[in-house]
Amino acid sequence: MVPAPPAVEPAVSPSAYARETAETLTASLATALEQTIAAAEQSADELRRDAVAQSERVVAEAAERAREEAARIRREAREEATEYLRHAREEVDQHAQARIARIATIADRLSNDSEVVLAQLTEAAALRQALDGLLTGLTEASQAALREARSGALALGPDEPASG
Repeated sequence: MVPAPPAVEPAVSPSAYARETAETLTASLATALEQTIAAAEQSADELRRDAVAQSERVVAEAAERAREEAARIRREAREEATEYLRHAREEVDQHAQARIARIATIADRLSNDSEVVLAQLTEAAALRQALDGLLTGLTEASQAALREARSGALALGPDEPASG
């Protein structure tokens, strides 16, 4: 038989080896965990930047849509105001035309009435002249009759009746 080799004592005791292995494993795990956390933080930062960029794009798009909507509303308001003014001008023009027509009708009636009044005044003036002539003639005739009556009364005498 062969003699057994002498027992070799390990240079490190099993408990020290386990401790060393645990420390190495812990260090490895800590490094891996730190790397994972750093990668997660980097991913979170990238996600945050992407989210901020996305929200800025969304806000910019919403602002652009709001500007476009405001421009559309202003354009529609201008168009409605223009239409309202056009309609108002048409109404004013219609009222003015109706008023002008009424004034023209009244002016024509006044012109016709004034012509009638003028004709009547002309007739009245002619009638007045005729009446003045008649009055003058009657005055002269009555004065002549009075003179004749006075002169005849003197010729006849005061007691004699006048014969006719």
